[in-house]
Amino acid sequence: MGLQVNITLFNQLEVNSYARVGNIGGTKEEQFFSIDYYASRNAFLRKLDPIKQENYKFTPSVMDDSLNFVKQAYIYVKRRTEFAGAVDVLEEGQKS
Repeated sequence: MGLQVNITLFNQLEVNSYARVGNIGGTKEEQFFSIDYYASRNAFLRKLDPIKQENYKFTPSVMDDSLNFVKQAYIYVKRRTEFAGAVDVLEEGQKS
């Protein structure tokens, strides 16, 4: 899964990027993760470097019926105002 989202780069250029949860780790009390932004999904698939990276943290749910931490990270960022217009980009066979 990824997100199609508009971002502003360091040089004030606005681009429509492909964003993904990158590194993720932590404990049951706190998960840290990065959102890696790419020029396009194709740039990600070609293993090019991200054009921007941001770090976040959240308190995960560890209930038996909870989603995995990566899915919880996507839910967390999609609730933030800077991701208000983000569109899910699903992999083949994947459900949102």
